[in-house]
Amino acid sequence: MNDLSEADQRLIANVEEFGCHILWVFDPDGDGVDFVYSIGFETTLGQPDVLISGLPSDTSKALINDTLALCSEGFELRDFARTDRLINGYDCVFRTVRQDCLVPDYFGTGLWYYRTQSERHLTRAMQMVWPDRSGTFPWEHGFDEGFRHRQEELWEKEVAH
Repeated sequence: MNDLSEADQRLIANVEEFGCHILWVFDPDGDGVDFVYSIGFETTLGQPDVLISGLPSDTSKALINDTLALCSEGFELRDFARTDRLINGYDCVFRTVRQDCLVPDYFGTGLWYYRTQSERHLTRAMQMVWPDRSGTFPWEHGFDEGFRHRQEELWEKEVAH
């Protein structure tokens, strides 16, 4: 492991010790939507990694850790999986990230980790989607359009339960 950078070594150690590593991706110019994603859910839990966009980094990091704990208790990350155990007073829904979004722009370090540190490849991920203040989700009628720009829609567009 000595040929790896300090950051890469820390990532690997975090997956081994805590079950995942959390990476914050931000646009220093403020043009894009900041997001946080996990690396290691697949290794630790056999479940997809999770991406959250549009919330403060500390909030998103805590939600990733809470999701890891929830999955450790048996929660299954699948399209339209809903829980009220992560955000006080609101449900959140997990949506399958489209295959065309499993690219370096969104999951660069995760792609590297799975390619070099495991016998797996990053072939799936989930996006935790949060509702507007009325509890309405972006794919539902009446969603507050003022919130739309805060969550990049990386999920599959079909709305079949």
